Amino acid sequence: MSVRSSSPARAGLFAGGSAALIALGLVAFVALPALAQGKKAEDYYNDGRGKMEAGKNDSALESFQLCVKSRPDFKECWYNIGVLHGRKRDYKKEIAAYTEALKLDPKYVRALYNLAVAYEDDGQADLALATYDKVLEIDPKAEDALINRGMLLLAKGRLDDAIASFRRATEAKPEYADAWFNLGEALGLKADKAPEADKAALYKQAMDAYRKAIEKRPNYPKAFYNLGVLLGRTKDLDGEIASYEKAVAIRPDYTQALYNLAFAYAEKGDKAKAVATWEAFIRFAEKLPSEAQYLATAREELKRLRGR
Repeated sequence: MSVRSSSPARAGLFAGGSAALIALGLVAFVALPALAQGKKAEDYYNDGRGKMEAGKNDSALESFQLCVKSRPDFKECWYNIGVLHGRKRDYKKEIAAYTEALKLDPKYVRALYNLAVAYEDDGQADLALATYDKVLEIDPKAEDALINRGMLLLAKGRLDDAIASFRRATEAKPEYADAWFNLGEALGLKADKAPEADKAALYKQAMDAYRKAIEKRPNYPKAFYNLGVLLGRTKDLDGEIASYEKAVAIRPDYTQALYNLAFAYAEKGDKAKAVATWEAFIRFAEKLPSEAQYLATAREELKRLRGR
């Protein structure tokens, strides 16, 4: 799930589509009390913000709905209605609320970005992609939109487009470790599918991207793990071991890294470390249903190494 924006608004464009139809009659989603005499839309807005900060989401939603009932052109109230519906995972109503905000201000990019995320969460990947593109037309350096767009493109198998999106994210915000990590993943996937003659260069680019991610965030176990995988594929056993060791030093229960590290130690001929690593893997993996399929292999390898 992509992360919704909590940053200040940036300039943007309105993404239209079917959401405009959903938005009709939004304030009637729940039966609302009558407006209080003398109370202004700004009062309902401030009430809603205070309730949101206190975690009183249902009461906050009612305040924002009263806000737009009092003043239908209050875009911030529509935006917060969208945020609250998003917290409830009611994506249709979330989409509708952001659409209302964007009718009032087509350059309300905070709402536009969240609209893209809501489309994504609602399973409308094509609309999400189109909406991220709208954000990027106005703010080409919106790194979160570039990352989310790249992930959607990756899921669609559009590797070159995903790589381009992740590269743009690293250029927009060079210190953004996750942008480098995602670029490494996309390049690694491309390398796996590439002709043999092209693999080495692509693996190098992917490893360079992971190293950049680690440079920006030194305690990044997933980046060390993925780097180790690629070092293994390029037959750098010492580098592979060192990378997995870093991942495990940061996160001792990292079962994927322990599993691969045990095999790498065995290949290196370090029986003692291989045994200790299989024991550590089994200890942690026994607590995780997701690792059940690997436990049998681990036990067999441990038995083999012990010679019984």
